[in-house]
Amino acid sequence: MSRYTTASMAALLAIFMLSTAAFGSVTISTWNTSNTIHSNGWAYAAQTFVAPGNDLTDYSVGFYNQYPAGQLSFSVYAWSGNSPVGSALFSTTSLSWIGDGYTTGTINVALTPGNEYGVVLAWGGSSFDYLVYGNDSYSGGIGYWSQDAVNWTAYPEYDEQFTAVFNGTTTPEPTSLLLLGSGVLGLAGIIRRKVNL
Repeated sequence: MSRYTTASMAALLAIFMLSTAAFGSVTISTWNTSNTIHSNGWAYAAQTFVAPGNDLTDYSVGFYNQYPAGQLSFSVYAWSGNSPVGSALFSTTSLSWIGDGYTTGTINVALTPGNEYGVVLAWGGSSFDYLVYGNDSYSGGIGYWSQDAVNWTAYPEYDEQFTAVFNGTTTPEPTSLLLLGSGVLGLAGIIRRKVNL
């Protein structure tokens, strides 16, 4: 009896390990690697990233000053070349000040893993234009600046101070797949033994 229990536990553990690998979360963060850059008069800024999961759940971005409620706009777009593509996948002006920047809270934007996206920030040339930028510390994207929302200019050496959290990673590690295979084979052996008894 204990032999079946042990094998059953191994099979369940393997399935759990795969589900953790397949649906865990991934965080991209440049929060501690940034310096201040003044962006006075620039209408828009964007940070691009390659989605490591199929759901962008949370996003925070660094600013030196707090804006009047509703003035700062945050949007997520598909990205191609040097500009956003199509309509915004998500947009809000309801951002929370967190002391050294803003956070969107939980947003749950559906993405395609491996595709490029951009978070676009718009603040309308207010007097509080201090977005926190730093030297490039994230290789999967670039910080972009725009003065007219039509012609985007890339500065590959910089990234925004940002943290992005993604759920639903879709590529399990090989060890997890091996564990799953072993667990499923063990489970099949248990079922076969019980049927033969």
